[in-house]
Amino acid sequence: MVNPKMREEDLPIIESPITRNNVLRLLVPQPNPVILDLGANEGQSTLEFLELYPEAVIHAFDPAPATFAKLQENVGDKPNVTLVNQAIGAVAGTATFYINSYNQTNSLLSMTPDGPYERRNVTPEKQVTVTVTTLDDYAMKTGLEHVNFCKIDTQGCSRTTLEGARNLLDAGRIDVLQIELLFACFYERSESFSDIEKALGKEYRFYTLIATDNHHVGEAYVNHRTGETMHVDVLYVRKGFPAMTGE
Repeated sequence: MVNPKMREEDLPIIESPITRNNVLRLLVPQPNPVILDLGANEGQSTLEFLELYPEAVIHAFDPAPATFAKLQENVGDKPNVTLVNQAIGAVAGTATFYINSYNQTNSLLSMTPDGPYERRNVTPEKQVTVTVTTLDDYAMKTGLEHVNFCKIDTQGCSRTTLEGARNLLDAGRIDVLQIELLFACFYERSESFSDIEKALGKEYRFYTLIATDNHHVGEAYVNHRTGETMHVDVLYVRKGFPAMTGE
């Protein structure tokens, strides 16, 4: 019940939610950071990063042929963006990649039958063979020395993505990571916080959660009908990172 005697200046101030980009400006203050967009899809995040950091050097990966064509169409004219038509995994080689009717669900994993995606009328369409690289191999071949920010949205394959970056992670050559974690059984294999943190190794620590839909900090994507937490992006930072320690 509203107090009729309350003055306007006494009303509580509700501030706008803190977003992922607010945090990135704090953690990644460089005007020209090196950014990895793993699972770039059609370039949605790449374009966001370019708006935030117009001088950023971005490496954007997506293995699906049709999706990669859209990625090229949307950001292929950006001179500071390198597009890579490969999947990221624990071991370099080739693999089966599952193409679905909603391309943001494409994955190296098959969808769970009658799982959350199929209940939303997402259907499997076809399987293609794609080239897989590891982050360590890519960094070595391209001379990539240091990464300021790495976004991992590989649809259930965050752990294997990290396993292929062992050298980079153990050497602390990635400052900040945003890692998608799926709680519901979207794919044939699920992941947990424990899986991710074991794959990250001892050089990184949890920073905050970010909702995958609106990028609000401290939130997760929740099925409001069932109350189930479906998925969330998790931000990790390198231990001893200057933005965290004041060094």
